[in-house]
Amino acid sequence: RHQNIAENNPNQPRAGVKPLDVPCLMLTAEWDPGLRPAFAADMPERCSQLEINLIEKSGHWMQQEHAELFNRYLIDWLGRFFLDAG
Repeated sequence: RHQNIAENNPNQPRAGVKPLDVPCLMLTAEWDPGLRPAFAADMPERCSQLEINLIEKSGHWMQQEHAELFNRYLIDWLGRFFLDAG
């Protein structure tokens, strides 16, 4: 349920309109009933530097259900894009 859309749209009409041109990581969960991996199909059009990884046999709380794999994806991605940034 998108509770803030009605409030945010009038205040931020351009939010979500312009494609992102920064490194983006999306982790999807195979068994997530609310945010199914298929919902990410158009994300490459919205994010030019997108990396998508599917966590198999996981529901919505993948960071708890598969913490080691979740952290491996996140740490690897952060290391590649931000470790030498500073």
